[in-house]
Amino acid sequence: MTMKINLIYFSPNGETKKVSDYYLKYFKTATVLDITGDRARRDFPRGKDLGLLVLSFPVYAEDIPGILVPFLKGLVGDYAVINVTYGRVAAGKALSRAAEILKKQGFTVIGGAEVPAAHCYLREKKNSVDLAELAKVAEKIENGDFRAAAIPRQAKHPLAGFFPSLRHRVAVGKPKIDFKKCSRCRLCVQSCPGGAISDDLMITNRRCLRCLGCVAICPEEALSTNIAPLLEKYLRRRYDGNRQIKIYV
Repeated sequence: MTMKINLIYFSPNGETKKVSDYYLKYFKTATVLDITGDRARRDFPRGKDLGLLVLSFPVYAEDIPGILVPFLKGLVGDYAVINVTYGRVAAGKALSRAAEILKKQGFTVIGGAEVPAAHCYLREKKNSVDLAELAKVAEKIENGDFRAAAIPRQAKHPLAGFFPSLRHRVAVGKPKIDFKKCSRCRLCVQSCPGGAISDDLMITNRRCLRCLGCVAICPEEALSTNIAPLLEKYLRRRYDGNRQIKIYV
């Protein structure tokens, strides 16, 4: 396999990074790009030929995270594999929509995966799904099989698209910083996908995605939030702990 490979991931809570890391076991010379932080996406060289792109991101409200859409529309390359992670509730249309965007950019989408992962709103600590199923996609690349994958057109729950940003801001509290614990390391500032945390550690409500990445990354456990009981009850009702990885090759 001599084609240039770029592993690009968006992973506020670290779960999606595990998927990207799995592919790195197969493609040790691949370029790895973390686009989680707002600055990382802004600094990404537009028009760069990515060759073979292995893209991994989490599902938000059964769709692509809104801040990622403009980034995807600026990508250039030949082939793509798309991996979406979701909190065992529903993957919605994230995979098929991402495939449609990349096809319009000139990519041939040769593989895809829907990967159940720990749900940050349900306070799960780790994902117990065996990622070995992803080997089917990796081996297809190794074998030089670049035929387009059959990725079905998917839909999302009717309520999932009902003002998702506003809904999350209402149901999930803006993270709060306990300055008695905070060491001012500013990891939260650097990693915030929405650029919602300023250098003086002020959080802008409208820019906060409620991804809880800052809560997860803080080494001092200085950030916390509140989740509405009604939202948690709804998610637990739809939660399916038996979901397995779906592979499209």
